[in-house]
Amino acid sequence: MRTTAVPNASLVIFVSLFYLAALFLIAHLADGVKKGFFARLLNSPVTYTLSIAVYCTSWTFYGAVGTAAGSGLAFSAIYLGPTLVFIGWWFLLRKMVTVSRQQRITSIADFLSSRYGKSAGIAALATIVAIFSLTPYIALQLRAIAVSFSVITPDVGLADFGPFSDTGLIVAAILAAFTILFGTRHLTADERHQGIVAAIAVESLVKLVAMGAVGIFVVFALWGGPGAMFSAIAENPEMQRITSFEAVGADRWITLLFLSGVAVLCLPRQFQVTVVENQQTSHLRTASWLFPLYLLLISLFVVPIAVSGLAFHSSDAAGDADFFVLTLPLQEGQGALALLAFVGGLSSATSMVIVSTLVLAIMISNHLVMPLLLRLNLLRSGGQAPGETAGADNNLRGPLLLIRRLSVIATITLGYIYYTFSPDNGRLASIGLIAFVGVAQFLPALLGGLFWKGGTRFGAQLGLSLGFLVWLFLLVVPSIDIGGPWASVSRAVQALLDAFDRDPLTVVTVLSLMLNTLAFIAGSIVSRLGPLDQLQAAAFVDVFRKPNPQSALTWRRSVPIEELRDLSQRFLGRTQTNRIFGSALPHDERGLSDLVSQVEAELASTIGSASARLLVSRTGQGDNLSAADVYRILDEASQIREYSRELETRTTELRAANAKLQALDTMKDLFLSQVSHELRTPMTSVRSFSEILANETDIPDDQRRRFAGIISQETDRLTQLLDNILHLNRLESEGTEPSVDVEELITGNAPVERAVTLLKPLADQHGVALHVDLDDSGATIKGDFNSLEQVVINVLSNAIKFADEDDPRCEVRTYTEDGRYVMEISDNGPGLSQDIFATLSTQDMQAVDHTSRGRWLGNGLGLTIARRILNKHNGSLIIANTGKPGACIRAAVPIVPPENA
Repeated sequence: MRTTAVPNASLVIFVSLFYLAALFLIAHLADGVKKGFFARLLNSPVTYTLSIAVYCTSWTFYGAVGTAAGSGLAFSAIYLGPTLVFIGWWFLLRKMVTVSRQQRITSIADFLSSRYGKSAGIAALATIVAIFSLTPYIALQLRAIAVSFSVITPDVGLADFGPFSDTGLIVAAILAAFTILFGTRHLTADERHQGIVAAIAVESLVKLVAMGAVGIFVVFALWGGPGAMFSAIAENPEMQRITSFEAVGADRWITLLFLSGVAVLCLPRQFQVTVVENQQTSHLRTASWLFPLYLLLISLFVVPIAVSGLAFHSSDAAGDADFFVLTLPLQEGQGALALLAFVGGLSSATSMVIVSTLVLAIMISNHLVMPLLLRLNLLRSGGQAPGETAGADNNLRGPLLLIRRLSVIATITLGYIYYTFSPDNGRLASIGLIAFVGVAQFLPALLGGLFWKGGTRFGAQLGLSLGFLVWLFLLVVPSIDIGGPWASVSRAVQALLDAFDRDPLTVVTVLSLMLNTLAFIAGSIVSRLGPLDQLQAAAFVDVFRKPNPQSALTWRRSVPIEELRDLSQRFLGRTQTNRIFGSALPHDERGLSDLVSQVEAELASTIGSASARLLVSRTGQGDNLSAADVYRILDEASQIREYSRELETRTTELRAANAKLQALDTMKDLFLSQVSHELRTPMTSVRSFSEILANETDIPDDQRRRFAGIISQETDRLTQLLDNILHLNRLESEGTEPSVDVEELITGNAPVERAVTLLKPLADQHGVALHVDLDDSGATIKGDFNSLEQVVINVLSNAIKFADEDDPRCEVRTYTEDGRYVMEISDNGPGLSQDIFATLSTQDMQAVDHTSRGRWLGNGLGLTIARRILNKHNGSLIIANTGKPGACIRAAVPIVPPENA
C-alpha cells in the first residue's frame, strides 16, 4: 500500500477556484450563443438531459457510497425511483411540460397556484414548504464541500490563508455570486437560463467522469480486475452484506424508492430543469432513456468503491464511508485522482445549490415579496408617479431584479445557518431524505390538479399545510441541534417516533402523506370551485383535448389600453410590450379580452400567475357591470356546469338536459358581453367627438355640425339601449306570471302596420326588400298597443339588420291559427345556430345568437324584451324551423272571441 499523497492545499484551492471560474466563463459564453452549431448543441435533448442530472448531488456522489457501506443495496432505490418515473411515467412528465408551457409556469409553486384558481395563498404556502425543505438540502451540499476539503487537505485549514477560515461560508458566498450573475440577469422567469443550463450540463459530465475514474481505479488498480473483486466478495460475509438487501427492511426500501421517484417530480430544482427549462416536449423522449442510462453509469461503481473502502481503508471505515471516493485514492498515493474526485464532488454540490437557490429566489420574489408589495400598494400597476418621465418604462424591473438577488442571498444564508447548527455526525443521506419527505408534500395537490377536476384550492391548502406540519415536527425538529430546551423537544419527538416500532422515515412519510391526501380530498369535497378554478381545472386536466371555450370569458373588464400598455412596459420592457401590442389595437370586446389575457400571461412568466392576476385586475376602472354582479352570474354558471357533470353519468334524457344548461350558460355570457360592448361603443364616440369640439378651435362649421350630428345620433342610440335594459329589468322585476296590465281591445294588425311604417325607412336605407302580407280577418286581441308594437319593432329591426347582404329580403306575415293571432317575421340572413334552436323555443330563452361570418352581431335584448312582453299577454315567441335560409320568428297572442269583443 502506498503512502498517503495529500495534494497541496494551495493547489486544491487554485483548482477549485479555476473550476468555478471556468463555469462562470461557460455560463457567460452560453448566454451569448444565439445560432450555429453551439446554439443547436445547447438546445439539444442531450444537453437537456444532462441538466436533469442535477438530481445527482453530493448525496449521490459521496453519500451513496456511505449508504452502500452501511445498508447495502438500499442506495440503489435513490436511482431506481427516478428511472421508473422517466421510463414508466413519461405521460405524466409530458402533461406537466405541456401545461406549464401553456400556462407560462415559472416554478412548482406557480404550477400549484395556477391550477387552483391562481391562488396567491397556495403559491405562498408552497414557497414556504420549499424553503423549509430545501434548506437542509443546501446545507448538505455546503457540508459535503467543507468536509471533502478537510479530507483532501487534512493538515491545512483555510485559516492559514487569511481571515477566511470557514469553507462552507466561502463556498456559499461564491455560489451566491454565481447564481446572481447568471440566474438573475433577466426578469422573465420562463426564459431559458441558457448559461446556467450549459454550466450544469458540463458539471454533470465532470461528476460522471470523476466517479468513473475512481471506480475504474479501484476495480483494476486495487483489485486487479472485476474477477478478483467478486472472488473476494464471495469469501467475505461483510462484503456480501454490501451486495445484498439484508441491512435494509422492506418498508424502508419501498419508502426510499417512492421518495426518490417523487423527488424527481417535486423537487423545485428538478421541476425547473425538467419542466420550466424544457423547450421542446420531444426532448422528453430522449430523456426517458438517456437520464436512466446516466443514473446507471454514475451508480455503476458505488458498490465496488464501498467494498474497496471496507477492504483497503486504513482506518475505521464506518467513520468516513461517505468519502471513500476521496480517501481511497489519497491513501494509494493518487493525489491527482483524489483531486479529480474532489472536483467531481464540488460539481455535484455546486450545481444543486445554484439551481435550488435560483428557483427559490424566483418563488420568494413572485409569491412572497411581490404579493406583499402589491397589497401594500408599494408597486403601482400603471400611471406615472410625480416626477417620473414618460420614458421611465423600466422603473419596476430594477427593484424586482434586486428582490431576486436578495432572495438568492437569503436562501443560501438559511442553508448556511442550518449547516452550522445541524449535527456534525449526520450522514449525508439522512439530511437528503429529510428534504425528500418535505417536497413529497407537493404530490397530492400536484397529481390531483392534473387528473381530478374536483380538486379545490381549499383542499390543496389544507392537505399541504397538514402534511407540512407533520413533516416539520417529526423530521426537521430532531435534525437541529442548538442545545438548551430544544434538545428536550428533539428527544421527545424521537421518543414519539420510536413508539411506532418502525423505521422513522417510513412512519413520517406514510403519516404525513396520508393526512395530506385525506385532507386534500375531504377539503375539496366540502368546498366549492369558483369560476376561475373551474377554468383552470379544465385547462390542466384536459390539456390535450379541445381548449375550453369558456376560457376566453375570463376577462370582461373595460381596461384602458394606455394603462395596460404602461403596466406591460414597467414589468416587461418597451421591446416586449411593442411586440405584444403591435401596431393595430383591438376595438371589440373579444380582441380586448385576448389582449388583456396575453398581457397577463406575459406578466405571469415574470412575477407568477397569482401576482399577475392581481396586477391586471387592478388596472382600469372596473367592469360596466359591478364586479359582484359578474361574479354572481359566473358563480351561477359554475353551479349549472357542476350539476350538469353529475347528470352526465345518468340516463340519456338527463344528458340532453345537461347540454341544454351548457348552451344556456354560454348564451348568458355572450349576452352580458355584448351588452357591455353595445353600451361602450356609443359612449366612446360621444366622448371622442366631444373632446374634438371642445379642444379644437379651428374646425370648419360644416364639420362641426357633422360632429354634433354624430354626437346626437350616438346619444339617441345610447338612450335607446338604456331604455331597453331598463324595460327588461322592469319586466324581470315584475315576475313572469302571465297577466295583462292594460285591458285594451285592439285589432291585431294595427300594431304590426304601425311598426312596419316606422321601420320602412330603415329597410330602404339598407336596401332590404320588405314584403308585407297581413291577415284580413279583422281578429281582435287584448293588450297594450305600444308594447305589442315594440315586439314587432324589435323582431323586424333584427330581421332587417341580418338580411342577406347581396339580396336582402324580409317578410312580415300575419294569420290566425287555433284561436291565436300569429305575427311571423322572417329574413334570408345567416339564421340561428341549430344547437340552441330547441332552447330558444322554451321559457328559458335568454338571448339570440345571430352569427355572421364568425362575428357576434346582436345583443339579444330586443328578443328578450319581446318574449317578456308576450308572456304578459299570455302569448309566446318561438323560432320556427321552416327549412328555408334565414331566421323565422313567430309571435302569437290569444284572439278575443267575437262575443267578448
